[in-house]
Amino acid sequence: VDWDAAEKIPAANSRQILTRNSNGDGVAFRWTAIDATRKGQLDLSDGLGEARLDYLRGDGSKEQSRPGGVFRNRAKLASGNTALLGDIVSSSPVFVGKPPFRYRDDLESEPYSEFRIAQDARRPMVYAGANDGMLHGFDGETGRERFAFIPSAVFGRLPALTDPTYSHLFYVDGPPNMGDVFFDGQWRTVLVGGLNRGGQGIYALDVTNPDAATEANADDVVLWGFTDED
Repeated sequence: VDWDAAEKIPAANSRQILTRNSNGDGVAFRWTAIDATRKGQLDLSDGLGEARLDYLRGDGSKEQSRPGGVFRNRAKLASGNTALLGDIVSSSPVFVGKPPFRYRDDLESEPYSEFRIAQDARRPMVYAGANDGMLHGFDGETGRERFAFIPSAVFGRLPALTDPTYSHLFYVDGPPNMGDVFFDGQWRTVLVGGLNRGGQGIYALDVTNPDAATEANADDVVLWGFTDED
């Protein structure tokens, strides 16, 4: 075993977690970035919305095991670290390294071979959805979580993860897939995933450059999402 992703989740405040606001914009999963609709989904009229968000990012200061804590105690790993990574059930991991396809250069207005060469040495990544409400992108060499994404379709059910009476629910339970696609005049690598037992929703992320998948660039990384309501 080279690494165990559950042991490689960064500290709460340093994680790069992306989501979508109610208007579809990609934003950081931080209280100062989400809109009023999203804040209401986390707050539950109890004034704990911001604390819930911090808990979901990995902050354990409000767990019931702490003085004055009100949120669910998360399990401990064999190492003694808190288990921040949710269970992965049906979301088979997908590896994204250098572009693997052999498209003809005359297929689009820009040659695919130039894209392959430009991305040949990009950071290898492993993507998988988990039942903590997030699609996780792990560094393929170290296992460290580089970024995570919360689809709109599961956002309203995130508070259940903080409830001390929580009973297992499915969230991002669908396997992602990847492809090199051409749009807006350039080739890009796109990751598309569903929710399986977590709901009826599809999302797409631009993972061409995983090092650019940061909260500051959330709106560039998060391409779109839709549910059965659309």
